[in-house]
Amino acid sequence: MITKDVHVAAETPLDLPTRCAAFRKAVDIPFVFSHFTAAELYNVPIDPDPKIHLSVRSEIEPRMRGLVAHRVLDLGDVWNVRGFPVTSPGRTFVDLASKLDLMSLCVAGDVLGSRSNLAELDRALALAVARRGIRLAREVRALLNPAAKSPQETRVRVLLTLAGVPPLAVNEPAIGRDGRPFAEPDLGEHTVRVAIEIEGSHHQTDRDQWRRDIRRDAAYRENGWILIKVTKEDIFFRPQWIIDQVVAALRARGMRW
Repeated sequence: MITKDVHVAAETPLDLPTRCAAFRKAVDIPFVFSHFTAAELYNVPIDPDPKIHLSVRSEIEPRMRGLVAHRVLDLGDVWNVRGFPVTSPGRTFVDLASKLDLMSLCVAGDVLGSRSNLAELDRALALAVARRGIRLAREVRALLNPAAKSPQETRVRVLLTLAGVPPLAVNEPAIGRDGRPFAEPDLGEHTVRVAIEIEGSHHQTDRDQWRRDIRRDAAYRENGWILIKVTKEDIFFRPQWIIDQVVAALRARGMRW
C-alpha cells in the first residue's frame, strides 16, 4: 500500500513514477506535482523528499500519508513531464527558493533553466512578488548559467563568483594555436588561457576517460594554457584552495580586478 486505498503489487518498485501514479489516482481534485517532486521529475540533482508534493487551488487540502499538499492561488503554467502534470521549471524554481540554501538553489536553477530557458524563470519570478524565498530566488537568478553540465560545475562557478572572481566561460571550446578547438573546459578564461576541469570519480575508474584526460591535459600544456583540476573533495572540503589556485593563475596571466 502506498497510501489509503491505493495498493500495488508487492514486486512493483516504489519508484517516483509509481508513487506519482498512485497519488494521481488517490487525489480527486485538480492538482499539479510541485516542489521537491517536480524537481525530481525534472531530474534536478538535489536531495529528494520521500513524500510526494503537489499544489492545489482547493480550499481543502488533501490529507494522506506520504503526501504534502500546498494550497496556492494559481497553478501557473502546467507542463507534462514523464506523463505527469508538473509545475513549470520557473514555478518550480520559485517554489524551491523557500526550501533550499543558496548553493542548492543554484544547482536546481541551472538544471531548470536548461529544461526551458532563463526567460521562463524570469517570468515566474516576476509573478512571485510576495512569495516566501523570493529574495533568495532573485539573488540566485543572477548567478545562473544553464550551460553547466553538472552540479559540481555549478558549485565551482558560484564559489568563484561569490569570491569576486570575474565571470568565466562555461563549456566553451578552447582554441589552439592552429585555430582549431582542442578541449572544452568546464570553466575558462579564454583571453588569458586559464582552464578549470572538474574531475569526477569516473576520470580515475574509466580507462578510456583516463586516456582522454592525458591527451587533453597535454594539449592544454602544448597550447600554453594553465590547467587547474578540481575534485569533488576539493569542492566540499577545501573550497578556499580552489579560489586561491584560480586567482593565482589569473593574476599570473596579468588579470586584475
